[in-house]
Amino acid sequence: MDRQKIKNLLYQKFGDSIEKRLQPLEKQKVEDAIKQVIQKYLSEKDLSTFGLPDEYFELINLFEGNLSQDLSDGTWWNLLYSYESMLSDLDYEYENVTYYKKEQTVLNCPIFIPVGAWSDKHIYFLSCDTSFEFGKVFDCHDDYFWNLPARENPVSANILDLLQNEFNT
Repeated sequence: MDRQKIKNLLYQKFGDSIEKRLQPLEKQKVEDAIKQVIQKYLSEKDLSTFGLPDEYFELINLFEGNLSQDLSDGTWWNLLYSYESMLSDLDYEYENVTYYKKEQTVLNCPIFIPVGAWSDKHIYFLSCDTSFEFGKVFDCHDDYFWNLPARENPVSANILDLLQNEFNT
């Protein structure tokens, strides 16, 4: 999908609430930042199968600040993380790896990054592992990403499919 179609989809879902990204991101720097967070907690993790899906990179390059859709009472329901929030939550998720002593499990787990959330117990994780469901999005319900491959099937074929089908118009 080209950049204009991604932009149109984003505006269809969030309208004027979008804060446009003023400084474009560089894909290599984004990839390096993600790898750096993962290796901060798990230096021995093999990242040779890491890849950032193009449509996700194009999407996060369009906005700053999280994008949310609220319930009628103002409580957020669907949330799409900005690049900065994704990195912050990725750090939190990998900090949990060490807290719960799941290092060995995660060494053998596909590479996922958090890209959004819904309700109070669901986090959307994007597979950035070229050897496992690359580019697909998983709904991690009240659990940790390292359990996803065994428990869950992808909810969306890619980040744009998620945006199209799971976020209201």
